[in-house]
Amino acid sequence: PGAPPAASNGSPTSDSTGRRLRALPVLVDGSTTICGADQICCYLWNEYGATATAPLNYRIAQRLDEVALLRLLPSLLRPLPRHGLVLLPSRQPAEPLILWGYESSPFVMRVREALCTLQLPHLAIHVPMGSAAKRQAFIGQNKGLLSAARRAAPQMNGAPMIQVPALLDPNQPQRGLLLESMEIVRYLYATYAEGAAAAKRGE
Repeated sequence: PGAPPAASNGSPTSDSTGRRLRALPVLVDGSTTICGADQICCYLWNEYGATATAPLNYRIAQRLDEVALLRLLPSLLRPLPRHGLVLLPSRQPAEPLILWGYESSPFVMRVREALCTLQLPHLAIHVPMGSAAKRQAFIGQNKGLLSAARRAAPQMNGAPMIQVPALLDPNQPQRGLLLESMEIVRYLYATYAEGAAAAKRGE
């Protein structure tokens, strides 16, 4: 109960032959390509959420999404170029960056906006509350870099507390793990932005 309705049995709007994508976001899962937020959500629930129940906040958000103006509200409140709406010139990293975070964090959003604005390829590892296995893996890799307060914090639903956003740049291994959102944004602009965008440092 509470799961979204089943997806329609429509064909993907794009494929590997290079036909133009007609809507964003785009999900590629193996040989399947799906365009559009609603279609992607339905596909994910059908393919991977058979035993899951949609949480209350997700069900509320579905209802709010039925109001067209509310769908536009996030973009209207964050209209500046650095908020991910406009591409700024940048040089591309040799290897994708790695970002740990979860969708509802405003601090993670700030970093993702910078990654989008600079069009930097990255691997997003989602570690939401209660994601015990992923958070344990994060702790195992980065425990020495977390604050004493984070290391001593009690677990929530069997999952340790961690600090996000956390960014690792394999192209600059000497920098190690970056943890504060504004520090990460300034680093991205200083390292990868070109021209006038580099001087702004995301501010």
